Amino acid sequence: MMPETETKIQLAELKKEVSFTESLLLRVEQHQEQLLEVTRELKSRQDVMEERLATALEEISHMHKDSHNNNRDRSEQYEKLHARITQTERQIINKMEQMDKRLERLETWRWMVIGGAAVIGFIISILDIKNIFS
Repeated sequence: MMPETETKIQLAELKKEVSFTESLLLRVEQHQEQLLEVTRELKSRQDVMEERLATALEEISHMHKDSHNNNRDRSEQYEKLHARITQTERQIINKMEQMDKRLERLETWRWMVIGGAAVIGFIISILDIKNIFS
């Protein structure tokens, strides 16, 4: 009977081991399902983050293009403004030169008139006007 009892004991121990192994397998399956669920969630989040990253990169690209266009526009406006200032400066210089020439002519006339008046005054002083009209 000993061998029978020993077999029953071994059978009982094997049942316990099988039971323990089954419970371990159930726990492993539960953890495996949880890991799969977490993996799906992470994949979903990764997809969302990749989409956001793509959108952000696209916006940055647009902002860079806009910035480049704004810089180019500002540069063109600066060049136009500079050209207008240079043109205005030339016009002012030309007007000032014209005014200077005109002022020189007026001064020449003024001195001619003053000289002519002095000559006439001198001639009148030499001649006696009273004698001429009497």
